Amino acid sequence: MNQYVLSCCSTVDLTPERMQERDFRYLCFKYTVDGLEYRDDMGVSMSSEELFRRMAGGAETKTSQVSVEEYR
Repeated sequence: MNQYVLSCCSTVDLTPERMQERDFRYLCFKYTVDGLEYRDDMGVSMSSEELFRRMAGGAETKTSQVSVEEYR
């Protein structure tokens, strides 16, 4: 049995499929677009194309880290 867990945040440059193959665990950061909060769930809630389209159109955007409690 493994005595450790490989983990990362959702900004990692791996596909969800690759992380599942390797059994990597990840935490989703959050971002806000025009006042609405989304989880950085690798394109499930909002595709990258939609996010970039909205940003190019002038949407107000912010990012944030997970809280200590969320991490636990």
